[in-house]
Amino acid sequence: MPDIDKQIVEILQPDFMKFYAMLIKQEEFPEMLKDPVCNGEDDIVYFLNCYLQGVLEHKQGLTLLYKKIVGGGYCKKKTNRFLYQLLKLKHKTKYKLWSWNEIQDFNIDYDPSIKTTTNYTID
Repeated sequence: MPDIDKQIVEILQPDFMKFYAMLIKQEEFPEMLKDPVCNGEDDIVYFLNCYLQGVLEHKQGLTLLYKKIVGGGYCKKKTNRFLYQLLKLKHKTKYKLWSWNEIQDFNIDYDPSIKTTTNYTID
């Protein structure tokens, strides 16, 4: 996924920090740190993605994110694009639909169940 705009991160930071603090208190936290995608506690991008994907799992998560970001002063058009990219990432992860370029860019390990595509990319 492309870099997240700094302004979005600033808008979501208070809620993300609550999530992060709660996560540290959980027993599963050391197990999350063993995930090869996570490089340790300092890998905030990994945990920010966990936070965003977790919010999307909520029944009204998309609406909550939209209202939070737009309410924070971010452009509606850019917010729609950002949320669309998040939903595409979620879909591609769930159904293992990756382009060869994404497999290389995101360092996705080989898995025979991955369905490669050339016309359905995140960007």
